[in-house]
Amino acid sequence: AFLTLFMQTLETGVPFYDNEYKQESLIGDKLKYWSWQINRITLPNGEFGVVCYFQDITERVLTQCKVIENEARFRTLFDHGPVAMYFCDAIGNIQLFNQVAAEIWQKEPSFEQNIEDFRIDLKYYTLDNVLIPFNQTYIVKVLNGVLPYARNVEFILERADGTKRNIALNIAPIKDVNGRVVG
Repeated sequence: AFLTLFMQTLETGVPFYDNEYKQESLIGDKLKYWSWQINRITLPNGEFGVVCYFQDITERVLTQCKVIENEARFRTLFDHGPVAMYFCDAIGNIQLFNQVAAEIWQKEPSFEQNIEDFRIDLKYYTLDNVLIPFNQTYIVKVLNGVLPYARNVEFILERADGTKRNIALNIAPIKDVNGRVVG
């Protein structure tokens, strides 16, 4: 198979690329992953030859596999866990939510719907039944950097149908590599 690829590149001049070639290692039973390419070159005597470049990408591929596995674990916990969870970006657009959150809200936000628009028919109260203006809610304070996080905060949520539920929440900001809040 390799010889055929070399010959095709030699004859046609069309480079060949394989960004994730898998090969069982000759030492043990471990897999190695390679990114490689074949290019036609002109030799000093004017004839054509081929050159082949290999790069060991095993570590990168195995890391990608771990990320995929971790994403699957996260999705299982997120989708099937017993608590409401949602994520929003730095300006409050809802990016992801689970079914428990939708049940508590009694509705599902549209993708990237701003939390302020979404919560129009939701009201927040202190445990003493004092209305909390939306711009004073913990989500807004954490997103704006007023609070570093919120843990075990309790409040009362009034839904569109007038029913109320006691809520305990935790809010943790998601930060980028520069420490800026991104969600």
